[in-house]
Amino acid sequence: MRTAQLFFLLTLVGSVLTVSLVPRFAQATGGISGAKLATPNTETVPHFRMEFEPCFVVAYDLGNFNDSWRSSANEGRARSLVSGLRFTVGLSSNFEVGLIAPLMLNKQWGPGDLKLSGTGLGDIPIGAKVRFAEDEDWSLAWHGGVTLPSGDSDPGPWELATGEGTTVFETGLIATIQAASNLSFDINLNIGTAVPTMDGSHEEWSVTLELAAGYTFGSFQVVVELLQEHAGWEEYDSSSFSLLAGFTYELSEEVIIVAGPQWDFAGRNATHAIGGGLAFTLLL
Repeated sequence: MRTAQLFFLLTLVGSVLTVSLVPRFAQATGGISGAKLATPNTETVPHFRMEFEPCFVVAYDLGNFNDSWRSSANEGRARSLVSGLRFTVGLSSNFEVGLIAPLMLNKQWGPGDLKLSGTGLGDIPIGAKVRFAEDEDWSLAWHGGVTLPSGDSDPGPWELATGEGTTVFETGLIATIQAASNLSFDINLNIGTAVPTMDGSHEEWSVTLELAAGYTFGSFQVVVELLQEHAGWEEYDSSSFSLLAGFTYELSEEVIIVAGPQWDFAGRNATHAIGGGLAFTLLL
């Protein structure tokens, strides 16, 4: 990477941290690479090379969707700021492994003068991806991984948790379709299951469907994604629908910028939030 590009990147990252902006959204299986926003694709990191991706994500709690699919505002307000580092290594021409090291900063205000916060390491996702079939216009890949309960799920008084306190195993399939020279689609179906906890308060299983479309103009790609998750709990289930819109910009073969907002537009027994993300993908 040229010195000027590295200086530009570090300056941009510093400005992002200063004004608390934020980025690439969490994927169903953490640690694997992608070519759009949240939805992974079938491409893998080149053999014996590594992708290093600093990312920043912020989310504001707007309320909760009830059992009737209606959103109700909370008495207080909550904000989550996540900065993370993704490391993904190509072990062969079609096989990669990776992980994300997340740093959580959670804040909650109200009602009244109540203020809660939680800062620290979040749960660490580790994942792998294998492309096992491909043709001229399409390809398929398997991915799977585990999320380790490294975050603090039992905080003290006036503190918020930075982790879920449970181990989650995930697996899924990805399809990438090259519909035209400048138009591509990624489809990801992910299934997850959690190790039951003593109090049974965490989700026991989840199914996630991600649909992404990208249209390129030279080095610039416009991206729209639709995410749907259905999760089962001990006493009820939940559903959520989210819309993402953003872009990727390729500064060079080694540096890509990823940015865009996310909006939870519908749900049942789920959190109603809005947020945004920013990430920098570096191929080393």
